[in-house]
Amino acid sequence: MNKQIWQVWSLDVWGNGDEGYEVNDRRRVGKIELPIDFTNHDIATALSHVGLVSPRVTGNDIDTDGDDTIIFVNHAILNYPIFQLEVIEENEI
Repeated sequence: MNKQIWQVWSLDVWGNGDEGYEVNDRRRVGKIELPIDFTNHDIATALSHVGLVSPRVTGNDIDTDGDDTIIFVNHAILNYPIFQLEVIEENEI
């Protein structure tokens, strides 16, 4: 199974659910490993394994938006940005 390493950034955001959110700052908080064809469940499990979310968090608790290099992880109900994931190129591993 092919996997990729992703840098995890914790997001400090301004705004609200009605007007939207804007990233004010971000902080590097770790790395996670995901399969190439990952799901929201894979992301939640990986974040839990490195202690960034509770083990009770599941793929149903998060939404994701992005592409094959950058992913935003949002709270599923509030659509509040929580993390940003950036794939680490092979030469950076």
